[in-house]
Amino acid sequence: MGQQPAARTSIDLNADLGEGVTDDAGLLAVVTSANVACDYHAGDTAMMRAVCEQAARLGVSYVKPHGALYNRVVHSVCVHRDVRPV
Repeated sequence: MGQQPAARTSIDLNADLGEGVTDDAGLLAVVTSANVACDYHAGDTAMMRAVCEQAARLGVSYVKPHGALYNRVVHSVCVHRDVRPV
């Protein structure tokens, strides 16, 4: 019998970034996706922008807001009111 081709496996290596406590640049060099802190969790506007710009330059395939923002928007009336698309 002929040899079967090896199965291809891919892994999404994800990290929480923009929190001001990690080496964002170093992690962006190896991750395939990133969660970016969005002020309500940690970090600040300048940090968020820098992480997103570097992720785009490096071809990180998927960048999304950190889940803590979603939880705050869903469970806090004042945050829900403040967080709007621009």
